[in-house]
Amino acid sequence: MKKVNKYNYVVLIIAWLCCLKQGQAQVFPGDANNDGIINNLDILYIGYAYGTIGPMRSSIDGTTPEAITLPWTQLFPDSTNFIHADTDGNGIVDFLDFVPVFNNYGLRRINPSPPFFSEGIPGIDPSLRFGSPVGTAFPSEGSVVEIPILLEGTFGDSLVDLNGIAFSIEYDQSFIKEIQLDIADSWVALDSAAFLFQTPANIGRLDAALTRFGKNPVIGKGQAVKMRAVIEDDLIGLLIRDTAHIHFNIKYIKLKNSDFREQPVAGSNITLVIYHPNSIVPIKERPTDIPIEIFPNPASDRLQIISPKIIQRIEIMNALGQYISYPNIKNEQRVELMLPPQLKGIAFVKIYTTAGFITRKILIE
Repeated sequence: MKKVNKYNYVVLIIAWLCCLKQGQAQVFPGDANNDGIINNLDILYIGYAYGTIGPMRSSIDGTTPEAITLPWTQLFPDSTNFIHADTDGNGIVDFLDFVPVFNNYGLRRINPSPPFFSEGIPGIDPSLRFGSPVGTAFPSEGSVVEIPILLEGTFGDSLVDLNGIAFSIEYDQSFIKEIQLDIADSWVALDSAAFLFQTPANIGRLDAALTRFGKNPVIGKGQAVKMRAVIEDDLIGLLIRDTAHIHFNIKYIKLKNSDFREQPVAGSNITLVIYHPNSIVPIKERPTDIPIEIFPNPASDRLQIISPKIIQRIEIMNALGQYISYPNIKNEQRVELMLPPQLKGIAFVKIYTTAGFITRKILIE
């Protein structure tokens, strides 16, 4: 007679009792955290359980709710059974389990348990914030603007322990044709062992989740994702003034660390100014030798510029080709700029004035 492993049997009974205690009577394909709502938070649970094997279910189509007859022995730290992360029921948590989340996104059970978001405190908790926009100096119809989204520790100095993070971006959809995220330069995905989930951006909101594959956390800071925003092709019928301000907000953040415990994260917002195509007046593209003062040099986080002529815009590019534009200068002769942390080393400052432009070399420490 085959000897029964009493330890595994006891673990299975405990897991089953936990299921009963939480009311986990059924598996709903896509609801990996069993809160009754299928959304981007479920991606974090699938990512953490990735590669785990357990009993198959009778239905493996990823669409049919099914009563739990044999729970898995593995539990998440919040006591949710791993069976819920096996959204398609094939007995292994793998890439296919992301599909029911996408297909069933937004579905709710009766009496769901809405998630609670621990709002981070800026300067105390890690932050998920917008960096400086990159692209055309005067975004207008059809323009593409790329904005890095940075995940950093306190004041951007400390590192972040991460297994996965989910968040939403809300924005004014009146002037935006589409927004998308990518992780091509993400510190979370340097080894390609990460997955980015994002919903189609509609009704002014995009939900996203970035997870590692399995219990495979990373520690770091910097660009987590990059947002690409495309301006509507025809602004003449939409803009009644020369400019419009589009607000982007990062909200509803949930970060899971290496122990799959939640870490509060502070969100952020940014305003993008777009221009009516008939309001953009070409700046004189000719060099000038007007005496412009730039200080301090070397600079760290701030730079001051004084010009005898009115300054119209400023561009800075470092030796690595990293570029930032300051297009919204309102006819000033003295300007103070905040320098983003990524612009380190030797950089070239191009200052456009009513008399032409001038380029100066500076050192950013």
